[in-house]
Amino acid sequence: MSEDTGSTTSVRLTAARTRLAEATEAHAAARDAADEARRARGRRAERVVPVVAVVGLVVTVALVVATVILVSVGGGGGGGAESDRAAAVLASARDGITTALTADPARPGEYVESVLGVSTGEFRQRVTSSRAEIESSVASQAFAGTGQVISAGIVGPDPGSSADVLLVAEATNPQLLGGGAGDARVVLLVHMTRADGDWKIERAQLQ
Repeated sequence: MSEDTGSTTSVRLTAARTRLAEATEAHAAARDAADEARRARGRRAERVVPVVAVVGLVVTVALVVATVILVSVGGGGGGGAESDRAAAVLASARDGITTALTADPARPGEYVESVLGVSTGEFRQRVTSSRAEIESSVASQAFAGTGQVISAGIVGPDPGSSADVLLVAEATNPQLLGGGAGDARVVLLVHMTRADGDWKIERAQLQ
């Protein structure tokens, strides 16, 4: 009995260490990207580009120090369910931010609809109330905006009905999410909430 308990504890500790390492790596990447972005902003401080971001919408805050998810060593079962929830949260956060960075100036209305589809709560309300401005801004783009999430990790407690995700994304038009015109990457803290059977963006904070 004691051997089984010890074996279970060892497995959980190993899983916790793995998740800690993964989240720490994501956080380090976020810090590096944020530093790079700040340096880039300093080099072009004189340039001001009037663009309505989906994230006038995104609130700019200082880079947070991530509290990394740890698997409880003393709890009962549920580790598999927690892992599945975490994977679902990360997949939805990646898809949501990719959607928000993908804008065709020939289809501004479709862009807003796609962003609304991955949004809920505060974020959805802001997109809805700023719809006309966002569509006008997207239509005025010189080229289609595209993006991809290159790093993502959950911060804070295990996902229940909500979770925070720290992401680093590359974008051709980072202004869509509040970044500067010359930023190669943006770092975001995204609050995900379970809504209508899916994980959706409730808040997004530019780091």
